[in-house]
Amino acid sequence: MYRHIFVRIILLLIPFNAIADTRQHEKSANEVYSIAIKSVVTVQVNDQGSRTQGSGVAFENGVNPENESIPNGTWVITNAHVVGESKNAAINYNNSIFTGEVKYRDKELDLALIFLPTIAIYPADIVGSYMAKPGDTVYAIGSPFGLDGSISDGIVSSVRLINGTHLIQTTAPISHGNSGGGLFNSKGKLIGITSFKLKGGENVNFAVDAAYAKTLIRTLGAALLLEISAYRLVDEYKSEMLKSESFIKWLSSKKDSDGNYLYKQLSVYLKSPLRNQRIQEIVDDYVSYAKTSSVSQSHKQEQGQLLTLQCQVESSNYNNDHRRKTILLKLDLQSLTVNGWLAKVSENEINWSQEVNDNIVAIYSLDRLTGSINIGSKDSPSLYVGKCTPASQRLF
Repeated sequence: MYRHIFVRIILLLIPFNAIADTRQHEKSANEVYSIAIKSVVTVQVNDQGSRTQGSGVAFENGVNPENESIPNGTWVITNAHVVGESKNAAINYNNSIFTGEVKYRDKELDLALIFLPTIAIYPADIVGSYMAKPGDTVYAIGSPFGLDGSISDGIVSSVRLINGTHLIQTTAPISHGNSGGGLFNSKGKLIGITSFKLKGGENVNFAVDAAYAKTLIRTLGAALLLEISAYRLVDEYKSEMLKSESFIKWLSSKKDSDGNYLYKQLSVYLKSPLRNQRIQEIVDDYVSYAKTSSVSQSHKQEQGQLLTLQCQVESSNYNNDHRRKTILLKLDLQSLTVNGWLAKVSENEINWSQEVNDNIVAIYSLDRLTGSINIGSKDSPSLYVGKCTPASQRLF
């Protein structure tokens, strides 16, 4: 009798012991911060005359792929919207500034890779979204409003697949300048790269799955290997195409006939007796894809579905020091977006809202018949007014 009671007690205790053991592995906010802050940096770029500041996370050390004589180096991941079209970025780490080169940007994932050739920064341990479960405690670390090394906490609200991208929804507050920073779990592991938040919601913030960083760095290595291997095998035109960001994007998702990702199998192909033939096949496959993609883009332009407008607007506030300015609008009437923002398109008007900064949402109204445009806000319905014409059309 007592033996059965003893066994029951042991069985009842097992789940509680397991839970206690799991909690022992969780760290306090202070412990997570002390681990994660070693890898978090501030990113500053000057893109087309405007200065942008965000955050970034070091995740890989290694030599410069273009100069193996350099013993140290660091790969930093941030958001594509932070670096814009800039080729270089200033990285602030431990109150020192280092110059990095933007090696790749993926606007669909909103991720960019920066290489620092002269310093080895402690890399974050990436586990990605598969380690994120709703209800888990998480910490966002970055530089909101330029305040380096700031931490905020919250929970994982959900892990979502939106437009093919794995995103972590979190209540951890993020602000302007947090973009590109790290979202860490309670063990100090990097699970996401903070990207954006929904206006009008309470703590509805999103981070891109950090596991994409591993895929991109391996794809970059494979692309460089293929570029070197294809030298003298393909003409100069095709060789230049292999250096494009479009090629890296294609390579990261391309699978072979066996269903294996091409960037993972490339080293195997290059050891094959049919090495040169396989290289030619891969290059020709991409060139065919690139031409089809280009034709598709041209077709949309010919059909009037893609249009770039140049707008001359003037402030209704005579005390505004920047009364007159020129803005560019990229209209895609197939996806119903303007500069990437979802628009409401009618026969005579196009209306959309666009976040200007953390506190202001601009409201746009464009007359399709006259080209007249009005830009306002919730509190001020008419801040700027002006006229838009196709950017290819000469204004003077």
